[in-house]
Amino acid sequence: FFYNCGNMGSEASSLMTKYFKKMKQDPSMAGDVQGQKKLFKKIFHALDKDGNGFIEGRELSGLVNGLSKSVEEVKKRPLSELEIRSILKVADRNNDGKIDFDEFCGMMFSVS
Repeated sequence: FFYNCGNMGSEASSLMTKYFKKMKQDPSMAGDVQGQKKLFKKIFHALDKDGNGFIEGRELSGLVNGLSKSVEEVKKRPLSELEIRSILKVADRNNDGKIDFDEFCGMMFSVS
């Protein structure tokens, strides 16, 4: 489905892992919405390779790959194909096949 993306999203993956580890170690971070959004912005820009303000096409592969690696490392279990599809379906609220920054933030809040 989305997995053959090579090294794409490795920076995003490490940033996501950092985020999920912080959330797990410091539950008070959940109340720091602005701090979270600041980190989400870094992750989003690492994934938005063409800089058009959307994660789409091959960039979605980087998103899925990074998210899968991060969740598996931090939560010690892989995401299933069904979970990945569900996350992307929920994230793409307007069903345009791409994820903008607001949709990305909603996805990250729901996964953490």
